[in-house]
Amino acid sequence: MLNRIILNEKIREVLKFLLVGLSGIFVNMFLLWFFKDILFFKLGISSIIAIELSVINNFYFNNKWTFKSKNKTLIKFYRYHISVLLGIIINYSILIILTKLGVYYLISNLIGIILATISNYILSSKWAWKK
Repeated sequence: MLNRIILNEKIREVLKFLLVGLSGIFVNMFLLWFFKDILFFKLGISSIIAIELSVINNFYFNNKWTFKSKNKTLIKFYRYHISVLLGIIINYSILIILTKLGVYYLISNLIGIILATISNYILSSKWAWKK
């Protein structure tokens, strides 16, 4: 019975993390498009801004909703940033590499985000919001 409760809590946590991540995808994709196509920033700079603002978005909602943290927000923010660093590198690298290979930049970015999500969940749940 206890194992089933723990499993259900873990499933809810993963689903919440993925929903927050979905909101982060919209933030990231919109800002990448906005900075690149509307403000005419270079792709790399646009990506860095979009990634950082989506990381902040995801931290806020994961902290308040997914992991329901009520204290040490600044420390958790620092830990979260470090824990998603691998994901940031994955996202950025995939974006640049696939775009240079001829893939449309927003598709490249989405692929990078999807691949980064796995490491982001594992590292942030184990370190940033460890219980």
